[in-house]
Amino acid sequence: MNLFDKYRTNNINEDELGEITQQLVKQKFDLELRQKMTHRLREEYGITRDGASGGRVVPMKIMRWSLSVAAALLIGVVAWQVVGDQSPTYQSLTKEYLAAHYPNNELRKGATDISELRGAAIAAYNEEDFETSARLREEIVKLPEANTEDYFFLGISYLYQDPPQGELAIEPLQKAVADPTGTGLIREETEWYLTLAYVEAGRFTAARKLLHKRIRSGGWNASKASDLLQSLPEEE
Repeated sequence: MNLFDKYRTNNINEDELGEITQQLVKQKFDLELRQKMTHRLREEYGITRDGASGGRVVPMKIMRWSLSVAAALLIGVVAWQVVGDQSPTYQSLTKEYLAAHYPNNELRKGATDISELRGAAIAAYNEEDFETSARLREEIVKLPEANTEDYFFLGISYLYQDPPQGELAIEPLQKAVADPTGTGLIREETEWYLTLAYVEAGRFTAARKLLHKRIRSGGWNASKASDLLQSLPEEE
């Protein structure tokens, strides 16, 4: 007894019911697709079911090819509607932007005044032990010798933790941005991470201000700033 006979006599189990349902759905899809293609071929190209088009005979291979193309296009439209309309969230964007870690080049610049404590912080950072890196930088920024880079790497060590500590990252990054003597880092890079810290902390008004600034200036990360700005909630 085939599946359709079992279905007709109500003698079918759950697995068989699922299988026959798939077959029925497929047949309905194929039928609707053939009907749509028949109508389109007739209306746009004058091709009728008997294969005539202004006296030309259309080979069956071409008809099959047309149906295959139509099916592929239909599947693409459905996939676009299901997936393409899903815009990235600010959470997914900040996660993406923080996935690539900023390189620490303090040692490579040939500095001779790096203390043992700072060296340990650099080593922890390069080993992606960001909790240890942050803890050591917390000690360093209490010292008179602390510089812009100490505040910067303290801030991003908070941001790179799992989960990111956006609220903790804000103050050291603000100090790094405000330091007029800081020459070791490009200011726009520090502002970029400060923006991400604001977003992680839910301070969207402050984040918008820096994002607008980055977009107006153009260049580095301007497109990322635009995407992130569009993803932010309307109100805090």
